[in-house]
Amino acid sequence: EHGFEIIINGEVTFKEDNVSLPNLNVNGAGDLFAAFFIEHYSSLGLVESSKRAMVETTETLIKRKKNE
Repeated sequence: EHGFEIIINGEVTFKEDNVSLPNLNVNGAGDLFAAFFIEHYSSLGLVESSKRAMVETTETLIKRKKNE
């Protein structure tokens, strides 16, 4: 529910959980995740770029909340 899964040929090959943060506006989170993932994919690969994208997406959403 919170985090991401990497699914290859219908099989979950990697799963990472993330702590749910209350009252966090997640509007645009998918776009942020995609941008961070693409930024890191060529240098970090599939799993590490996914992990990094999850962390950076969460950090960005927290910063946005503080600036509201």
